[in-house]
Amino acid sequence: MNFRKSTKSLEKEFSKTNHDINISYHDFNGQQMRYLHYDQKESLPTLIFVHGAPGSSSSFLPYLKDSSLNNDFNIVVIDRPGYGYSDYGTYYPIATQADWLTNFVEKQFSNTSVFLIGHSFGGPVVSHAAQRLDNKIKGTIMIAPALDPENEKYFFGGKLAYHKPTRWLFSKAWQVSADEKYQHAAELKKLEHLLGQIKTPVLHIHGTNDKIAPYVNLSYSQTHFNPDFISIYSWDNQGHLIPFKEQEKTIEIIRNFVAKCLLPQTN
Repeated sequence: MNFRKSTKSLEKEFSKTNHDINISYHDFNGQQMRYLHYDQKESLPTLIFVHGAPGSSSSFLPYLKDSSLNNDFNIVVIDRPGYGYSDYGTYYPIATQADWLTNFVEKQFSNTSVFLIGHSFGGPVVSHAAQRLDNKIKGTIMIAPALDPENEKYFFGGKLAYHKPTRWLFSKAWQVSADEKYQHAAELKKLEHLLGQIKTPVLHIHGTNDKIAPYVNLSYSQTHFNPDFISIYSWDNQGHLIPFKEQEKTIEIIRNFVAKCLLPQTN
């Protein structure tokens, strides 16, 4: 239940495909963030996937393996700080994670058109990285993001992983996830005023039946993002795991958004 795969297991897994996976590390403030990718092609847009909680780069391996995506994009999946092999087991606030992601884009992907894609708890991370990066990226996609501090959902298992008497029963991934959960609303509220400063396109995708990050998060985005830059995709009868249960359709939506963002600007 640690939600991560070692370098050895990933190399073995990808040896059965037509791709040679690159497993790299980005240094930031004395810590390392692991990310998975193929050889970069500067002529192609770059999609950087940021997972939720608990999770790791393993969450988006199906996207990394998708040959239709790899023909047209540089695909990058990261271990979010505290998860996978990015200082596993250490809790980092949203703002710090956004700083990591910002530095990562600036140092590693300055020569390509970058799009950030975050699922669930990865949604606030990519949105606040987008605010910091400004026009250094082309756009941001949030899939079922947990953004609204007034509508944070709490679950019994999370309480067990958070409180000391039962915390030891859970993996470090679950523990960090619980730490995030119980600090999340306060952090979102503190950063809320920054969302309206984002001046690059943002797409919010949300399922009407989401029980983890309630559908009301969609209205929250419409209220707090600049209306000139936010667009929404309301997905009927879908829950929280949209990118994994509806991968083909999600890829189609990503493609359409990227194509629109890369159209030549007209005055």
